[in-house]
Amino acid sequence: MSLGVAIIAYLWRKVNEDDGVYWSKDRVDISELMDGIREEKKLMDEVREKIAKSDNEIEEMEKMEENKENVNTASEEWAKTQLEKVEEETKPEREKTRDLLTALLMKMSCQYTLNDDGTVSFTYQSGHFLAQFSDNPFVNVYYFSFYSVESYQKDKMEKAKQLVNKMNWQHTLHVVYNIDEDDGELEVHAEDFFLLMPEIPHTEQYLSMMLNRFFQIHHSFILEMDKE
Repeated sequence: MSLGVAIIAYLWRKVNEDDGVYWSKDRVDISELMDGIREEKKLMDEVREKIAKSDNEIEEMEKMEENKENVNTASEEWAKTQLEKVEEETKPEREKTRDLLTALLMKMSCQYTLNDDGTVSFTYQSGHFLAQFSDNPFVNVYYFSFYSVESYQKDKMEKAKQLVNKMNWQHTLHVVYNIDEDDGELEVHAEDFFLLMPEIPHTEQYLSMMLNRFFQIHHSFILEMDKE
């Protein structure tokens, strides 16, 4: 029961004593009762204010925890980025060049295989290539068996050997041949050595241009061999 209800009940008993309405000499002072009511209201307001303040403090603490989590997440992401940057900077040059080549081959929709010896075998426009890497941003690329001569074709085989020497004088690519020990077939290959690094503008187009040079050699070799 609140203080206000208790006061009303008390007064009701006072005014209904005996058979008449009267105020005794010890009657309640209304001003004192009103002061009590005001005091109770003041106390309740203070309680409500403290509760509201506590709710605000809890909300602020929750916000601080949320901000702390966001800061921690951002710090973790920054640390991860820095670690990846350090790992990339300390990675051996051959691995950087290899990773760049494979990334470009993927963009060009070329199939490739990472070999156990660190080389990369790949296809480009139906041509079969092999890439070797060293401790610098250069790559050795080999274009295998783009031309062959059967062992019984003696004259043609001799012409192919002479043309290989001629091609090496006329082109920057290195052309070589080998004769298979089992069947005696002569096979012609080409090799190139060029720079490959991400700082090169339009790297994908640059790689395509370098690989297309092998097909130019291939085409020129066939034209020369077909001449009488």
